[in-house]
Amino acid sequence: MPFPTIAIIGLGTMGLNLALNCKDHNIPVFGYDPDPEKQGPFKQNRAGTLFNNLEPLIEALPTPRTVLLLIPDSVFTEVYLQRLLSLLNRGDLIIDAGNAHYKRTESFQQIAASNEIHYVGMGISGGAEGARNGAAIMLGGASGVVTTLLPLLTPLAAKAEDGQPCITAVGPSGSGHFVKMIHNGIEYAEMQILAELWLYLHTVCGFTPQQVAAVFMEWNQTEHSFLLETAATVLSAQDTESNTPLIEQIADHSNQKGTGQWSVMAALEYGIPAPSIAEAVFCRQLSNCPTLRDQALSIGSAHSAKRQEELVQFAHSAYIGAQLSAYTQGFSIIVQASQTEHWGVNLQQLANGWRNGCIIRGRLIEEVATAYAQQPASTHLLQMELFNTQIHSIHGNWKQFIEVSIQNQLATPVISTSLFYVHGWHSTQLGANLIEGMRDCFGGHGFSKKGASSPQHYNWQPS
Repeated sequence: MPFPTIAIIGLGTMGLNLALNCKDHNIPVFGYDPDPEKQGPFKQNRAGTLFNNLEPLIEALPTPRTVLLLIPDSVFTEVYLQRLLSLLNRGDLIIDAGNAHYKRTESFQQIAASNEIHYVGMGISGGAEGARNGAAIMLGGASGVVTTLLPLLTPLAAKAEDGQPCITAVGPSGSGHFVKMIHNGIEYAEMQILAELWLYLHTVCGFTPQQVAAVFMEWNQTEHSFLLETAATVLSAQDTESNTPLIEQIADHSNQKGTGQWSVMAALEYGIPAPSIAEAVFCRQLSNCPTLRDQALSIGSAHSAKRQEELVQFAHSAYIGAQLSAYTQGFSIIVQASQTEHWGVNLQQLANGWRNGCIIRGRLIEEVATAYAQQPASTHLLQMELFNTQIHSIHGNWKQFIEVSIQNQLATPVISTSLFYVHGWHSTQLGANLIEGMRDCFGGHGFSKKGASSPQHYNWQPS
């Protein structure tokens, strides 16, 4: 059965590569982008039929029409949505594959529905390579519409080792873009963890970038992490102009597109602690204050007297623990959002869909998928025997890593916060009783007293 023609609006790196992916699977593509510089590669690669205007493209599409938007800015997405609503007919379908905030997606879905047009939010992870060769795809929308889309989009998805396509029908409404957003929040944390490990191995152990890359590649023999491999690739690169490691020529500040911040805001909205993800966002913000950092006074440092082998073991344990902590936080946000919004997200299927194609693929997500297959989806990851055992096995080394980092004035906020998050879940006392007492003392907010059924007040300043 031949696939229907799909229109791709937005022919940047992702749009072009997705069009070429469609071409590989005999899915006809009509392409549109107002930018001549993006039209050129589409034509050169013969990725499909290029249109210079939207109107003739829509007229040429067979009905019911399928239009896929790959526009990075949701403001422009809304502009195109309004244009499309005037051109499409009842029963046509718009797929938003941009990095959209899930609330915006829900708003667009309502606008489209009022015009009897279907609108699906499609989270897609894997970058340009994933778009070209197989990505992790997360679909959010009306179940009947998503079901009809699966045969069209499944060939574009990556495949896990067991041959299963990495495409997930997440749930209704904006759930597809929501889980992609949280995926990116986890990605922020993991990238910052690797940055902190690079500084530690370079500063404390005295390793060259090439040597740190070698350590990462050794770890990756068991971790199978795309990001760990990517970090090793970056650290191995040489700058052709200076003939020095490229990492030494890259400015020490990092940018962001907003999904990490959205993840933190969602964590706050749903009342879920996600300190590792939040710290990763703050670290990117801190990195963009170079003038203040250059003017900061040194407070000294002291290299560790421990053997290099021990220091590397500390780093490996910190990597495993911090990564698990960040994943736990991300999945906890998804669990709470799914319950609050009645999305019914299947966490095992979601984790299965992240086993290949996406940026955070690796051993850990395989284990998360296996764990959710064996235990209830609402179970906190740190309460699962597999991960609890892992934490106990690396806990001592993880603490040593933080101690050595402090001794050497190294900023390792995400790795440190990740451990404190674990400690919090294993602590019977967090000092919150003092906070409640203070809130009542200066604000009269009351507090919950053990054995009492109603809020209590205390006369803190008796006459």
